[in-house]
Amino acid sequence: MATVRALRGTAPEACIGDSTRPETVRTRTLVEETSRVFRARVVNPKWIEAMRRHGYKGAFERAVTVDYLFGYDATTGVVADWMCDKLTETYVLDPVNREFLRQANPWAASRATGDASADSPARRSGRTAAVSRSRRRAGRSAR
Repeated sequence: MATVRALRGTAPEACIGDSTRPETVRTRTLVEETSRVFRARVVNPKWIEAMRRHGYKGAFERAVTVDYLFGYDATTGVVADWMCDKLTETYVLDPVNREFLRQANPWAASRATGDASADSPARRSGRTAAVSRSRRRAGRSAR
């Protein structure tokens, strides 16, 4: 997508086929699918709790999920401001989630709350200074 956007000046429409249920195959735009996965997994309290039960590996999965989200945003621009806000609220500002990451996997805590904030969609899209300060503070306490 980034290459087409660079060459043509406009981004192509990207679609994803969802055949998880063969009787109801759906096609969604990349924006729709990213939003769906974000709500169903990334900030879903049930998924987050399930990852806690997996300790070190669960913390790792949460950190790489954040990395993947940043990668999608960097290459496609599909991460909306509301996603950045919710991600910050859930992974960085929530003390229970932050402490779990810090205890279970310090590397994951650093990636999900601290180091990644420099490349985050929130930082690039000019999030408020208060959110940026909160991320930095939470990142430092996670190390």
